Amino acid sequence: MLISITVVLAISTALSMRASQAYHKEDMLERALSQLDVISYAASVYFAQGDTHQLILTGQSATEGGEPLFVAFYALDGQLLGATAAPLAPDQARAGFGDLLQRAQERHDYQERWSGDFLEIAHPIIYQGQAAGMIAMRFSTADLSAAFRRELVSSITTAVLLIIVLNLVVGLLLRQLVLMPLRRLISATTQISAGRWVDPPGQDRPDEFGALARSFGHMLRALRARESELHAQVAATHRLNAELDARVAKRTSELALAKEAAEDANRMKSQFLANMSHELRTPLNAILNFTQFLGKERYGTLSERQHALQQRVLVNSEHLLGLINDILDLSKIESGHIDLVYEDIDLMPVLRGVMATTVGLTKEKPIHIDLDVPTALPMVRGDKTRIRQVLLNLLSNAAKFTHQGAITLHVERRDDQMLCVTVRDTGIGIAPEHHRLVFEEFRQIQGDMTREYGGTGLGLSISKHLIEMHGGQIWLESAPGAGSAFSFTLPCADSAARNGKHKGCVPCSP
Repeated sequence: MLISITVVLAISTALSMRASQAYHKEDMLERALSQLDVISYAASVYFAQGDTHQLILTGQSATEGGEPLFVAFYALDGQLLGATAAPLAPDQARAGFGDLLQRAQERHDYQERWSGDFLEIAHPIIYQGQAAGMIAMRFSTADLSAAFRRELVSSITTAVLLIIVLNLVVGLLLRQLVLMPLRRLISATTQISAGRWVDPPGQDRPDEFGALARSFGHMLRALRARESELHAQVAATHRLNAELDARVAKRTSELALAKEAAEDANRMKSQFLANMSHELRTPLNAILNFTQFLGKERYGTLSERQHALQQRVLVNSEHLLGLINDILDLSKIESGHIDLVYEDIDLMPVLRGVMATTVGLTKEKPIHIDLDVPTALPMVRGDKTRIRQVLLNLLSNAAKFTHQGAITLHVERRDDQMLCVTVRDTGIGIAPEHHRLVFEEFRQIQGDMTREYGGTGLGLSISKHLIEMHGGQIWLESAPGAGSAFSFTLPCADSAARNGKHKGCVPCSP
């Protein structure tokens, strides 16, 4: 708006100066024509008489006051008859008038020309209705320029003052109409951001600021309503959290009690199993001993039928003793009462012994038994009896679930100073999703086939615990129909000595 006002004032000033200049030019032209008429009337007689001297005197009398600056008289053929100049006329004021005389003669009327600092006028002199000659006059426009400059300065000064006044007025109006409402609205938003809910000012104004204040007020009321809802939701959430915490605490207490009860029950179960295992093993050992005595025919000769029954009793008794031993071992492991007797073990005799037992388990099946052992087998650090138990568990499982093919016992030394033992068979195999379950207590993957294969499902669980107690690991690689490969690791005697495990171990030769 200020720019528009400034432009309008500048255009108005320019138009005003243009009009003022035109007015001054017209006024000067009228004055010059008045002098021209007076001199032409006086000189017309002298033109008729051909008195050049009087023409010059007439021109001199006209220029004595300084205006016009130069007067010249010409014959109709353009010959200069006489000329005179004002006393202080500049040299350039004495020049000829050129085509200005010819235009005046052709049009039979005066002709003017604004040229630089001069006004030039040419007019034919008429005597008794006939053209007698030509007169030309030159006037100075210095006074006109000075007056124009004064008016220009005055107009510019007036315009600048008007612009300044308008700027002040517009600034005051903007301050009153725009800045003050904005500042009040900003102050209100500052208080709101500080947590003090205030109504935005200016809502009663009919202009845009009033609309903005009303819109801000609507938004503020919506925010306050939303804040109230949020506070209510937060309070409800706190109540729910408190109730949930109480429930969790109650449930945690119940679970702790249940856990303690389960642990007590498990301890009682382990103690019961241990006691029952001892109670069962005592009469069972007596049965085994008497059955063996009968087989040796110390109490008389047995018939073929009696000998077959004696062998059946002996096999089933030994099987029952193995089951009882497994239950006893599991109870010892769970109660933490099982102890390992560590020593440096030459594994080769142990391997040959378990392989011989495996041959006996598979003598009625078309199964090839293979022992794959390196020439220089390092000694291991561990409990010989428990290692033999693990090997027998794995090999008996391989013999149980393999109907034909081969069972291989492979041994190799790993870079991590561990000895890896693998029992690989060509049996029925185990699905990948069941690999983890086979090491759990009382779990048998075969389900309905349990009666066919027998067992309690404790052998692999006990083997896993025993291998981990030795510092090794046990794992399974198998697929249905592709056989199984159970592997476990044992620390070499030299590795156990370097790691400070199992005091008293002696390094073995790799």
